[in-house]
Amino acid sequence: MLGLTEAKPVHARWAQANGDFLDFVARHPEYQTRAAFHSLYEAEWLRWFRIQPWPLFVDEPQRRELRATALGVDGVMRGAIARFLENDPAEVSAFYAADASQADGGGPTFTPDEDFLAMLVEEPNGVMSAASRGDYIEDREGLKLLEYNAGGFLGGVQVDAVAELYVASAPTARFLAEQGRRARAPGILRAYFRHVVEDTAASGVWDGSEPLNTAFMMLPNDPVLVALHSPALYEPEYARALAEAGIREGGKVLLCGGEDLVEEGGWLTVRGHRVHALVEHHDGSGDIRRAFRYFKLGRLNLFSGPIGSLMSDKRNLALVSEQADSDEFTAAEREVIRRHLPWTRRVRPVRTTWRGRPFRLPEDLAARREELVLKKACSIGGRYVQVGRFRTDDEWARVVAQALHDGDWIVQEYLENVPYCFQRGESGAGRADMVWGLFVFGERYGGAFLRMQPTGNGSGLVNTHQGAEVGVMVDLL
Repeated sequence: MLGLTEAKPVHARWAQANGDFLDFVARHPEYQTRAAFHSLYEAEWLRWFRIQPWPLFVDEPQRRELRATALGVDGVMRGAIARFLENDPAEVSAFYAADASQADGGGPTFTPDEDFLAMLVEEPNGVMSAASRGDYIEDREGLKLLEYNAGGFLGGVQVDAVAELYVASAPTARFLAEQGRRARAPGILRAYFRHVVEDTAASGVWDGSEPLNTAFMMLPNDPVLVALHSPALYEPEYARALAEAGIREGGKVLLCGGEDLVEEGGWLTVRGHRVHALVEHHDGSGDIRRAFRYFKLGRLNLFSGPIGSLMSDKRNLALVSEQADSDEFTAAEREVIRRHLPWTRRVRPVRTTWRGRPFRLPEDLAARREELVLKKACSIGGRYVQVGRFRTDDEWARVVAQALHDGDWIVQEYLENVPYCFQRGESGAGRADMVWGLFVFGERYGGAFLRMQPTGNGSGLVNTHQGAEVGVMVDLL
């Protein structure tokens, strides 16, 4: 089986059961077919996901490692704007300045007005309560952060359902039974809801005298994405989160669009129920102004409003990387940056260093093309991400010219994935590149959302919009 020998130690690094699972499917060729895992594809609301049928397990020591990595990186990234730009509207506006005319589809170029920024960063601002998902790849040195996403619209929070299907599927259930092992879903959605209800209770928006209701704003959105917002999944997980948080009054999770938010008696309601917390989980085109106003008045807890655009801007990676040796960081934080943040710089005329040697921007970008990646600051879905080794010299030169013109691109060192091996096509297996999405909800690690794509796809990207499959890390008990 292609890639098996090379991949076994890579898989086993997270749990010996992963290496055993590769041996298991080698002994049972019928489990190298997609049809053997047909139960993964029967739920209609999950069909938007292209699900990878082979699971990846994780033991408790490795869960602790993932938790430490996710929380350490999240702390560094979450505090970068306040630490180095001091939440000063003039400083923040200057740092994120760009040519707004170039916002043509990769995501809106963030060009904030100083007056708006002054209001945005003033407490409450949602920075500390925002959910986040750091996207990593694993190279020979470990997990390295590629992007930091924060705010309401984080893909992958529903994949607990995929993990439950993994555990129940006939091939995986047989493997676990033969191994005498048990496994469970990581509880990503419940951890998210647990954070929402606890943070809302702590904020003072909810006084404990009534049910605690959370509105999940998932409209407007693409119809296939709307299908992922299953009441059958959300309602039981929300009820469990309330119970685990000790909230006996109960509450509802209300799926809605912006137009469903109604002002009644000084509060926002949805279908007659007062809303205490609002989670944004739409495509970014929803009208959040009314909710944001109530948030600033202390009458609603918002996850996370316009602060998410600021926190998710890729230039924040450069801000941290440029300051990696600063005494503003603790020794522990500097070690987190050294281990998990690749070299990243803003694309602008400047003299800097890379790997201990002088590096001139933009002059040295051409010579180092195969070692670099260019990214637009607010690009989404893999758009405006250019991997140098998959571009010709002329193509690369055009991207560099665009980056200099726009003023909101970063350059990052290229990282080589370690070789994973997953089921491929209708039958067989092959080497895959993988991106890890590690969730953090407040001070709580939420679990891992995986995306994998066959190695050598011609772009160097791993993205669901470009054909990547979805997986989830299943907890071993």
